[in-house]
Amino acid sequence: MMSKLFSTISLIGVVALMGYEYLQAIDAQQKIQSFVSAGPRFTGQDGQELCERVKVLEAVSYGYRDAGKKPLDCRYGAK
Repeated sequence: MMSKLFSTISLIGVVALMGYEYLQAIDAQQKIQSFVSAGPRFTGQDGQELCERVKVLEAVSYGYRDAGKKPLDCRYGAK
């Protein structure tokens, strides 16, 4: 009798845990979808501005200059 009771409780627990995990996965999917649908967060213009700022920093960095490195061309959007 006790074994049937414990197996029933175990089965209910497993099913409840599976349901909880399913709901968590649905919630995570909804959060990911709302994040993606909000649009881009780092655009080509942002990349261009960042490249230009880094290029200025590289030009005044004595370690970078002394190593003989040349700053990269900042044509971020051009292909």
